[in-house]
Amino acid sequence: MSADLAGFSEISLTLVVLSATGTGQALNVSVLTAEVNETDYFATLLSFAQVAANGSEQKYSNQFGRFLSAKWTVTGTSPVFVFTLVGTAKA
Repeated sequence: MSADLAGFSEISLTLVVLSATGTGQALNVSVLTAEVNETDYFATLLSFAQVAANGSEQKYSNQFGRFLSAKWTVTGTSPVFVFTLVGTAKA
């Protein structure tokens, strides 16, 4: 799934980790951008710091393509993460 940001000039993205369990658990979240809403065209816009526990981080950008998407990877032994990624855009 992706978000269409046509007409917007600034974005604010907040990653909030509500719960993190497991052994050696790690969560990596990246936000991708593209001018065309096709998987092959998305490139990394920004990445959040690797997370192993509860917490939050906010990022801003004023340089991005028309579409945004997110991807994440979870590693460790029996890792479980509960998290949200919330974005707001300004014209």
